[in-house]
Amino acid sequence: MRLLFPSTGWKGSIRTYTSSFSWNDEVVLNIDKTGRWLSVIFDQTTYRRALNSNWMSIKREHDNNSRIRNFLDSTSTNLLYSKIAKAVNDLEKIANNINIAIDFEQNDPIKENNTKKLLFYWLNLMKRFNYELELKEKALYNSVYSKVGILPPDRYGSLVLQSTIGCVYNKCSFCDFYQNIKFHQKSPEEFQEHIKKVKSFIGESIGRFHSIFLGDANALFIPHQQLMNIFNIINKEFQISKSDFSPGLIFKNKPNFAGIYSFLDVFSGHNKKFDEFKQLKEKGLRSVYLGIESGSKKLLNFLNKPNKLEDILTLVNNLHQADIGVVTIFLIGAGGKEYEKDHLKDTIHLIRQLKLTKKDLIYFSTLVPPPDTEYGLMIKEENIPMLNNRELEEQIIFLKNELNQMFLDKKNKPKIAKYEIRDFLY
Repeated sequence: MRLLFPSTGWKGSIRTYTSSFSWNDEVVLNIDKTGRWLSVIFDQTTYRRALNSNWMSIKREHDNNSRIRNFLDSTSTNLLYSKIAKAVNDLEKIANNINIAIDFEQNDPIKENNTKKLLFYWLNLMKRFNYELELKEKALYNSVYSKVGILPPDRYGSLVLQSTIGCVYNKCSFCDFYQNIKFHQKSPEEFQEHIKKVKSFIGESIGRFHSIFLGDANALFIPHQQLMNIFNIINKEFQISKSDFSPGLIFKNKPNFAGIYSFLDVFSGHNKKFDEFKQLKEKGLRSVYLGIESGSKKLLNFLNKPNKLEDILTLVNNLHQADIGVVTIFLIGAGGKEYEKDHLKDTIHLIRQLKLTKKDLIYFSTLVPPPDTEYGLMIKEENIPMLNNRELEEQIIFLKNELNQMFLDKKNKPKIAKYEIRDFLY
């Protein structure tokens, strides 16, 4: 349902699990059904809120090609909530004093006589959260989730369920997502309790999540029968759709999700058999995300990533045979100028052998390692020249051009996208 507040500059959109209101496209307020803020815009700056109560500000630079990202400290968060409160107060005054124009969308379940009541329901939700409540919310989040290190961009709208904590390998020289986190595989009982806590914490807004992401890193590596136990629990607690659907549907009091997704390392995943993946497919596994990083053996050794070409081909083939989508992730700028030539040449050679199709996705992710990682220290010690922003962009353009030549059948071409880890929030 779309709302217009004549001659005020305000407009709004109310959906089942989320609502959005804006003023002259200068102020934007996005919220979910529990009263949690999703994002807001003030002064040409976007502020995104994570479930753990962290806020990130994103502001475009003057060239409009780059963005400045910062996490807000307590003072900035408090100031942001003051801005939000003023905007909500202004909107509430207007809503009390004018007639609202309503535009019902097709198959809209909201009836006209409920519009005013529904509007004020959402306005009251907007007044629920403040800085003090955020502190309590953060503690509650930490009782439900361990650190969620990363998600793929196309899964930012997924509900995360953690069957494992941390990374069982955790030796890649460039990665600090799970630094100082001891690996733990949850028992079925622990996982069941975790789901119970997730459901309670997310509450009524669970319908805004479109799929399930099984975490943490490499969650699919565990022995098959143990993994099937995890998938059986998920299917017991949630409705896992066999096809695409509209998020938010409820079947037999169970939220409906468009499949289960997860990361898997090549060096553990290649041992999994086709029939095992087939069983997981039947339980809702739709796509698997593989951090391949590069086709260059020399660079992979430098990254301390024990991927082997034959293992990559075996794993991708087994996933394809089981009709599971394959998402490959390759690094941009890895190894600097020292490894650039081999990295590009061998990566193109590898992708050619993977026989990817329109069900698959190729991500190019610019490597942004913290300086205290093993990778950062080796780069410094060996005095390896790094690529500047223009050269990084040129790597992406080169790879995309090569892939356009490789995948001539446009109807069956895998999707290609950029993976910007600095945008990640859960």
